[in-house]
Amino acid sequence: MIAIEPSKRENYVDQIRKQTKLGAVGLLITFAYPQEQMQGPPYALHDDDVTLLFSDGFELECLEKIDLEDDKDRNLTNVSSSIFKIRRIN
Repeated sequence: MIAIEPSKRENYVDQIRKQTKLGAVGLLITFAYPQEQMQGPPYALHDDDVTLLFSDGFELECLEKIDLEDDKDRNLTNVSSSIFKIRRIN
């Protein structure tokens, strides 16, 4: 999802919903930073955005959140990554 323009993410989630069965499980790894500090891709994908995008029909569980010190060489003030378990529930 970090390669998809933010304006197209809702359509992408709709496709996931249409092409998966109830109970399907997947992992999503995010890359979050202040979007104004770098043009994507990768585009920033914050935890709140994930929660909003998958709020209809999916159950989310954040398995881990990591600060990515290695990526600060891109002149970003803060960079993090979260790992979500996503399960389709309806």
